[in-house]
Amino acid sequence: MRGTERVPLAVGDAVYNTDLIVTRRGRVRVTVEGKGEITVYDDTRVALEDYGLRHELGGLLIEVQDAFRVQYAQTTASVEGTRFRVEGAESGAGVVIVEEGLVRVTSPDGEVLVAAGEQAAIQPGQALVKEGANARGRAPQQRRYYPFSIGPQLGGGLNNHIGLAGGTGAIRADVLGRLRLPGPFAVSMTGGLVNSTTTSHFPVTTSFEFWLGPVGFGAAGDLMLGVKESCDPPSRTLVVSGAGHVTANVSIPVRPRWLFDARLMAGWSAGPQVFATAGMSFRP
Repeated sequence: MRGTERVPLAVGDAVYNTDLIVTRRGRVRVTVEGKGEITVYDDTRVALEDYGLRHELGGLLIEVQDAFRVQYAQTTASVEGTRFRVEGAESGAGVVIVEEGLVRVTSPDGEVLVAAGEQAAIQPGQALVKEGANARGRAPQQRRYYPFSIGPQLGGGLNNHIGLAGGTGAIRADVLGRLRLPGPFAVSMTGGLVNSTTTSHFPVTTSFEFWLGPVGFGAAGDLMLGVKESCDPPSRTLVVSGAGHVTANVSIPVRPRWLFDARLMAGWSAGPQVFATAGMSFRP
């Protein structure tokens, strides 16, 4: 609805501030330039505002990367993460369910910070109630949440582990798998190949991570099995080693099921070593 005019939407149409989106059967996906995507589900009414959305009825899925707010009745949900849903009835009762990141939910009766795997229950005239997202609050199949991602990573860095005379430049190719846990936590694992002029090895890295929206920090351990080559005399030696790292990670949705992932690893084995990799991941 644009003013008093009813405007049927087609793929590629633009929607504007003050437009009211009304769905009966079917869904509408709206791309917000520079922020992300909003999915409007069946039997939903939502108005576009300068600051974000004014939600009137039904269900929404918000996947954004920047400042964004959803106003529902007298309650405001402000994005401090990446992915959450809002469900509401005409009575003003509703729920904010967070699937990734953090969302600050504010009402006249208080404020709560809701993390992934939690929900805030909204009742008019009552304090907000934060609780674990139970089975009734989980998304139906058409709104699936994908907690696991996997994809290739390519990069390089400085190699310095047992069996090397000193730090050497190396190329690194990994497959990165990441599992999002309840709250802002995740576990990731990589396996691949690191190749330099004097050695090739196969590291398996496990990392425990803490996420603040699209940025995460972690601690990682490497188990490395490789082959060191020597020219004088020509020989090959089996090398077994380990390393510890701290990690800085970035994970940005490009499409609903595709992510751009990058990571920086800095640590110690026989000496200091550092790697940086980047690539695309898929949420199966």
